[in-house]
Amino acid sequence: MDEQSFDDYWFKESFFSEDPEDKIACYDRILESHSDDPSLWNHDLIALIWGNKGIAYSYLGMHEKALECFDMALQHNKLDVDVWCNKGIVLFSLERYDEAIFCYNKVLEIDVSNESALFNKGIALAHIGKHEEAIACYSKLHKELEIDNKFAVIWYKKGIAYNSLGQLDDATKCFLKVLEIDPEHGGAIESLKRVTRKLKKTV
Repeated sequence: MDEQSFDDYWFKESFFSEDPEDKIACYDRILESHSDDPSLWNHDLIALIWGNKGIAYSYLGMHEKALECFDMALQHNKLDVDVWCNKGIVLFSLERYDEAIFCYNKVLEIDVSNESALFNKGIALAHIGKHEEAIACYSKLHKELEIDNKFAVIWYKKGIAYNSLGQLDDATKCFLKVLEIDPEHGGAIESLKRVTRKLKKTV
């Protein structure tokens, strides 16, 4: 089996495998096959392999290992928005919110309207109390997607941020929008009840 066929075989094996550990083993076989001659590497392909290996580690909850893989991927392709996004997600799960935001900003430098980065950045900002900036992310996401009546999760997160700022009327509008889209959204129902109680106390 020549080198290209070897790589193709293990790449296909990794693609069809459902077990993250098996995927990692396949990626390791490909990486090992190139270790003696880095000049043979295709940087985009190797970045993809390291990135996918990082995803597999993240599924296993091995976040530090995942971060190492994502960093290796970025050494080969600093403009890979998927790797930056996935690195941000792992950092968020480790409660390293500022670092996660840095990753999402890197994505937005490359792709200003990237949906995943805008949404995840909004969530991370909310976790560190920057609710106005979070709302700006959600609002931009609505604008970029040109939506008024889709994506209940965005309206819900936006409502939570408004509630945290004490902007109860705006929070109410967001939660009502969620219920227009998904009448059985438990979070929106409970949040709307709480906001309504707060508004009654202010009257």
